[in-house]
Amino acid sequence: MKIYPEKLILLYILLFIANGSLAAENNKNQREAKMAESAVFWALAASASATARQDCLSSALACSDDRADLGMALLGAKDSKQDYENLVSLMRYKIDAGFSENYTCYILSKGTKILSSLKKADSKALANTCILEFNTASISSPKIFNGVDPNKICESSERIQQKTKTFIEAIRLKKSCSVEDF
Repeated sequence: MKIYPEKLILLYILLFIANGSLAAENNKNQREAKMAESAVFWALAASASATARQDCLSSALACSDDRADLGMALLGAKDSKQDYENLVSLMRYKIDAGFSENYTCYILSKGTKILSSLKKADSKALANTCILEFNTASISSPKIFNGVDPNKICESSERIQQKTKTFIEAIRLKKSCSVEDF
């Protein structure tokens, strides 16, 4: 078998380009996940902070739950193993009311595909990650976080563990949300 150097070079170039576009796609997905998680975090922070709530009264455009909904929808719409882990990691936040219903529906919509991500969720690590996010945000935005209890934003490891078990059981029972719930 004869090896043609020009074909070998072309193969290397194609592999390099393919690898570069894959890396770019992974970076894009990571940026989108970080942006989505940040939108959820800051929406919760705005609702927990008296200062932020006051600022929101003067500018509804500045504080809108739409951002958190869109962030959650972005994570809920994606369909890879890493996307499932990103979606599961939102359990670190104290999501309630309409957010909770939407979140539950996004988790259930993945069905058995998300089970391994749920099973390997580390409730203590998730809770600690949220506290770290809270502390970092408190340093960068002390006015917003003045008097805000991290427990208003971050879920406890016990509650994360309980939610995880509830989601796993619901998926095993093939529970789902109706299309209107999204």
